This record gives sequence, C-alpha cells and structure tokens, in this order.
Amino acid sequence: MLNWHPVYDIEQETEQLRIRSLASEKRIQESEKRTRQIESETLQIASEIEQLKQDNARLAVLNSKMDSLLRRDESSSQRPPSTGSS
Repeated sequence: MLNWHPVYDIEQETEQLRIRSLASEKRIQESEKRTRQIESETLQIASEIEQLKQDNARLAVLNSKMDSLLRRDESSSQRPPSTGSS
C-alpha cells in the first residue's frame, strides 16, 4: 500500500507527459502543414512574377513598334505634299 501512491503519481505524470507530447506533435504537424502551404504559395507567386516579366517584355516590344510607327506617321505627315512636277 505504501508503494501505491508513488506509482500512481508516476502514472499520472506519465499520462500528462503523453498528453503534452501529443499536443506538441499536433502543433508540429500543423506548423509543417502551414510551411508547405507557404512554400506552395511562394512557388505560385514566383511563377506569376515570371509570367508578368514575360508579358512586360512582350509589351515593351509592342510599345517600341508602336512608337516607331507613330514617329514614321508623324514624319510623313510633316512632309510637304508633292506637286507631281520635278
């Protein structure tokens, strides 16, 4: 009977440690899940950034072509009309 209380206390402490261990394990799993989500979102954002860079490059080419066309139109409209006699 004298040994019963220490064993009971040890069992109670063991159970409390097990409960805390399970809670810690759950927090670790949740943290790992969130880390995977963040990594996935980071990859998605990086992909979107790369797509935007490509789109910007295409727009820059188009913008350059438009500027070139506008300059050509402006220079042709500033020429005096030809009279047909040389």
